[in-house]
Amino acid sequence: MHGVENGPEWRTSVPFTYIIDYGPEHVGNRSFYERVADAPPTLLHVGHDVPFKSMYGPSDGYDCLSRRMLTPSEVHERIDELTDYVSSLHDSGVRQVIPYICSMFMFGDARERSGFWRFYDNWDKYSEFGFGRKPKSDPVTWSYAKPRYLGFERVKDLDGRYVYEPCINHPDWRGFLKTVVSHIAQVGYDGVFVDVNASACPKGKCRSLFARYLGERYTEGELKKHFGFGSDRDVRLGRKGDGLLWVETVRFRGERMASLFHEFENEGRRYQDSFTVLPNLSPYQHVDGVMKRVGISHVVSPWARECSIFMFEEMQQPGSFDNGVVSNFTFQYKYALAETTRAGCLLYNAQDQGGVEISIAEACAGGGGCFIQGGYSCPDLRRRYREFLSSTPGLFEGLLPHSSLGLVFLYDQLAWGSRGHIENTFRISEELMARHVLFDLLVERNLSPGALGKYRAILACDLGHLSRVQHDLLLGYLRGGGNVIAIGDFGGHDGRGRKRTGSFSKRDLSLEDISRGVRESEIGNGRLILVDRLERVLTPPPFELFMISEEESLDTDKIM
Repeated sequence: MHGVENGPEWRTSVPFTYIIDYGPEHVGNRSFYERVADAPPTLLHVGHDVPFKSMYGPSDGYDCLSRRMLTPSEVHERIDELTDYVSSLHDSGVRQVIPYICSMFMFGDARERSGFWRFYDNWDKYSEFGFGRKPKSDPVTWSYAKPRYLGFERVKDLDGRYVYEPCINHPDWRGFLKTVVSHIAQVGYDGVFVDVNASACPKGKCRSLFARYLGERYTEGELKKHFGFGSDRDVRLGRKGDGLLWVETVRFRGERMASLFHEFENEGRRYQDSFTVLPNLSPYQHVDGVMKRVGISHVVSPWARECSIFMFEEMQQPGSFDNGVVSNFTFQYKYALAETTRAGCLLYNAQDQGGVEISIAEACAGGGGCFIQGGYSCPDLRRRYREFLSSTPGLFEGLLPHSSLGLVFLYDQLAWGSRGHIENTFRISEELMARHVLFDLLVERNLSPGALGKYRAILACDLGHLSRVQHDLLLGYLRGGGNVIAIGDFGGHDGRGRKRTGSFSKRDLSLEDISRGVRESEIGNGRLILVDRLERVLTPPPFELFMISEEESLDTDKIM
């Protein structure tokens, strides 16, 4: 890394220490405060220690469940108790404290009027807490999926045993969540962790918002030509395999989730000037987990505009496996940095001295963000790293990556159905790291003349869809003397899914065979090397950690 004086791109920040602990017996517990104070993290992430639970409303206890609804007077007592609690954690040396909410679950039973419905039926009793007038529509109509069994069979007197998934765009649900966040800020929390964030609603409110979204991007003629929509009444959200309609659906859902985070931040900042929102992005350590979540609102680019950090929820710790396989989270840190945000990597199995130390060290090398530690092991490491990071900010803050190679990763390609784009990008990134080659990830936002000009070469795998702007930027880069190595499909279709017959079409290039499946063309002062498939230039190892399934990643016998 090297420092620069100008330009907002690629800036690094000081890493920090972070603990997550969802224990239900923290509030008012002096021994807990003392344990935290022994080696306080910069950020402490607690569980359901909130005035109102996002899944229930005014619920007893400080776990994720409910056995009875609190009375208004008990809520006031709870608010006072939590205000003292958060203050005590700050006094223990923690700089930031955040609790848990979920953006898209209600727990209860609409037929028995239990759980969230017990609160809804008594809504007006809690008007003094800012929830407004009771919504006219029953919360069961806010949901877009059938309720699922919650489980917890052994919990005595559990108030409701089903999970409902309300639409994040339903105004009554959004209003309720904003009030929950408001109270979190009022008791002194510095931000909020938002879990799940996996919305895929196809119903009326989403359709009307999607129609508005499309109307801002396409003319009436284009809507008819590309989607067959003659009016807003015809608009529907896409499904996998719907081409451009699915791509726009993926983008739209990402934007809507980001708008929810924006509203949470604005609500919190009415009471805390630096209130932050930290959402869960789920895993990026295996292709399976990423591809499963395409289309359910998990889109980094819009999230990054609203959130200064987000969580990658992973299982294994960094380190060496058998057969030369190295577990690492370099991709996650580079991806966040490319989007000018920060990665927080929750690594459940990093618990011993070596695992914790290498996890914190990896965050220090990653340009900012943090290792999210589950629990309080290795306090000596936490103290040492926090002191080191706070005393030497100049080593970490305000720097730019010093790389001469750019590796392209465009999330839109996954929406177009290109699994090969992420698989082969992961393969190349692992190979570059093994060979100690410095590289940056190039994402949609930094495909720009200013960003591309610093690279001696750009690598792209299965980059089948390029918008006209992206195509022209890469063409300009080549003509100016840059080098592009393109593996697999390269710009064969434009940004709307149509076949391209232009500069990167093989019939329009003067290509010279270098070896079997590898051809080269001069474009201006630069070189374009086309490789028909990755195996021509790189032999994948027999075992690749990122190719295991999400279910396999949970198998500790496989990943430890």
